[in-house]
Parts: sequence; C-alpha cells; structure tokens
Amino acid sequence: MPDNLRTDVIKQGSEIYQNLEWPFDPVHKPGENSKGQTRQLTKSWFNKKLPSGEQILRKWMVYSHEKKPLFCFRYKLFDKNDNQTTKSSFITGFNSWWKLNPKVSDHKKSELHINNLEKWKTLEARLLQKKTIDAAHRDVMEREKKKWRDILHRLLNITLFLAKQNLPFRGHSEDFASENRGNFLELVSLLSNYDPVFKEHGLQL
Repeated sequence: MPDNLRTDVIKQGSEIYQNLEWPFDPVHKPGENSKGQTRQLTKSWFNKKLPSGEQILRKWMVYSHEKKPLFCFRYKLFDKNDNQTTKSSFITGFNSWWKLNPKVSDHKKSELHINNLEKWKTLEARLLQKKTIDAAHRDVMEREKKKWRDILHRLLNITLFLAKQNLPFRGHSEDFASENRGNFLELVSLLSNYDPVFKEHGLQL
C-alpha cells in the first residue's frame, strides 16, 4: 500500500471499512457429526464486552463483502512479510465462524498483531502532531484540495441557479474582448469581486 494512501486511511479511521451493517454470508461447517452445519458471523463479534459492561469496538476487525471473510486491518496496512507460514488466519482471511472463540482472542495476543498495532498508534500520533516526514507536503496538498473543493462548490451553485431560472449559460462571444460573455462567465466575474474564495485564488474570468 502506498504511504499516502496508508496515511489517508489512518486519518479516516478503520470504522468506515469494517462493513458492520453488511449481510454476513453463512458458512457450512465441515463434518457429518457436527451440531448445526451452518454458522454465520454476527455484528456482536465486532465488539468486546469489558467486565464493567462497556462495549469496545474491535477496530482491527474488518469484513470483506467481496471475499466474505474477516481480515486484520492493521496487518493489511503495515505488514510487508509475505511468508505464508507466519500468517494467522485473520491475515489470509478467516471465515470459520464456529472457531471465533478463541481465535479472535488468540490473534489479538499475537506478536504480529501487537507489532502492527504499535505501528498504527505511532503513525496516528505523528499525524496528530504533524511530525511525519512529509507533513509540510501534506499540508500543502490539503490546502490545495480545499481550495478546489470551495471553488467547485461555488461553480456548482452558479450552474444550479442558472438551470433553476432556465437561463442560458453561454453568450454570443466568450472571449475576453466581449462585453457580455454569457450568464455563467459573467456571474463568475461578478462574484470574484466579492467572494473571498474567488478573490483569494484570483478566479477572475
């Protein structure tokens, strides 16, 4: 995973990737003598109940609605070890729902999981303190993204206004020498005299 994508994911948090509300597909338990051949993941497994009764979200646990198993999200973000012999079932994909207890607990206690948790928390703290190597570059990128979001928002509002009023967008001539370049360009030019976003970024047509 590219560093910039990893950083964006950390800033968003893992919750949006967990698919907690997704319908979980049932899995058939192998073995003729097993009691109840079908098992299904439930939303309750995404939370750990503390002795106090408080529910804590297991942020490392994500469900893939395409591949159907559970994965350890932190491993997917940080671990670069491709040696299959060192990977737990939550790395390659876990869907043996009848083994969730004790497999969930075992994975959380594993050295692999703890190491990746440390990497996650370290990067998260550095991002909050803006102490990453590319922090300055990212600040510039964020400002640039906000600038174009603000500009796009205003241009969209102009478009919706003209459409609502059933007004034409273009004029007979849209070059700079024309005194009337059409409703759209003339509105942008008018707003650039007053709107702080248009003014700041010199959007004058």
